[in-house]
Amino acid sequence: MNENLKPLLTFPIADDPNIGSREIPVSRITLRKVLLQGLETMVNFEKRFHHFDQREDGRVVAYFEDGSTVEGDLLIGG
Repeated sequence: MNENLKPLLTFPIADDPNIGSREIPVSRITLRKVLLQGLETMVNFEKRFHHFDQREDGRVVAYFEDGSTVEGDLLIGG
């Protein structure tokens, strides 16, 4: 996708045993826009991440330097 979220290239999903070894570059800005669609008011970029724990149920808890925490199903870091 480009910066306006228009698809530029698509890859067919195939039964390829080596699919995990292929790297496909992704625009960080475009990925952020896609992931944040509809969540703009729920995400805070002003916190400093400290560490995370993964719970037995698969959920993730992120800990921040100010002592706050947040729990979710997915943690994306850069």
